[in-house]
Amino acid sequence: MSQAFLKAIRDAPSATRTIINVTSTAAQGTPPGTSSYSSAKLALSKFTAYLAQENPEITAISLHPGLVPTDMGHSVPYIAPFLHDTPELSGGTAVWLAAGDKKFLTGRFITVNWDMEELESRKDEIKDGNLLTFGLKGIFGIPGVVIEGRKQ
Repeated sequence: MSQAFLKAIRDAPSATRTIINVTSTAAQGTPPGTSSYSSAKLALSKFTAYLAQENPEITAISLHPGLVPTDMGHSVPYIAPFLHDTPELSGGTAVWLAAGDKKFLTGRFITVNWDMEELESRKDEIKDGNLLTFGLKGIFGIPGVVIEGRKQ
């Protein structure tokens, strides 16, 4: 689908070139019983980062839609009590992301529960600190090799 979108938007104004992939906060950890789901969501988040890197003319964002009451959510006992978000919150956030210039979020992961105005006010911090990304972070390694923006 992303390839078809990339072909279709060749002549579109750059502000309208946005891909929003629905991922999950499950990509960040190892919740019990969700290995397949969490791995797939992590892979999708990394794919989104690659889309952003390989196609600088677009904005590609990984979006956690919140904890919306669904059959799948209710099937996980430790998640079910927290299913209070609405489809409207997810949809409204997606519209906000697709409207205007959100280039500072390209290749990054966000969740609908965050304050979008605060995100926008901290865009320099997000870009400069390489925040809201997935990857190996640490100070160990081969001297001279850059890991997450830090030279060893």
